[in-house]
Amino acid sequence: MLSKNEIKYIQSLSAKKARQTAGVFLAEGPKLVAEALAQCPQRVQHIYALPQWIDTETQPLPANTALTLVQPFELAKISQLQTPQEVLALISLRATEAAAPSPNQWCLLLNDVQDPGNLGNILRTADWFGWQEVFCTPGTVDGFNPKVVQASMGAILRVALHYTPADRLLQSYEGPVYGSFVDGLPITAGLSLAPGVLIIGNEGNGISPLLMPFITQKISIAKQGGGESLNAAMAAGIFMAMLTKSPTIIIQSESID
Repeated sequence: MLSKNEIKYIQSLSAKKARQTAGVFLAEGPKLVAEALAQCPQRVQHIYALPQWIDTETQPLPANTALTLVQPFELAKISQLQTPQEVLALISLRATEAAAPSPNQWCLLLNDVQDPGNLGNILRTADWFGWQEVFCTPGTVDGFNPKVVQASMGAILRVALHYTPADRLLQSYEGPVYGSFVDGLPITAGLSLAPGVLIIGNEGNGISPLLMPFITQKISIAKQGGGESLNAAMAAGIFMAMLTKSPTIIIQSESID
């Protein structure tokens, strides 16, 4: 059985300060743990699993990974989910330097995005479209919050996440900086913009006035209906889909006899 101290330690990892002190975060469920074992096996420190997960898991565990067999009631105590999913892993936080945005590549800057579901979905979409750098202002929700990790569907393992004061970041950046606004230049098919930094603002307050001097172009999503605004994750997803350069596809029509 798990000791009380071990249970208390794992439960504490729901808090940002505890995660940073321990240098680990929680990943739960067969899919997410399988991705971690495939993508970054050296970072999987400890796995707590039900017998059925151990019986069905086909990937060999890394030599440095500890494995503890738990019972359903024990997994329920350490899980952050309402319905525990067979397995929970402690994964080392990836060391990321406060790097500058890569030149000639698209990247996101999230300005105080506070909803864990929004951040997780933004990371998932960034991963899909190949935007591998996401910068966050300090007021943005922690990317290793359990709710963010679950919503990211494994993207947190692949997308580089940096937390840094945005004004300091943009002062030395020489590429274009785009801001998401209702009254900006509508992004339409065929519009070509040079890759740069795309700023997505806070869910309620938008982009901070502190960042306005750095924005070289306001952009928007063309509105067709009567909606007042878009969810931050939805807006980010549409922008990424429209701004990502897609290959030209030639479709040859066939005559029908």
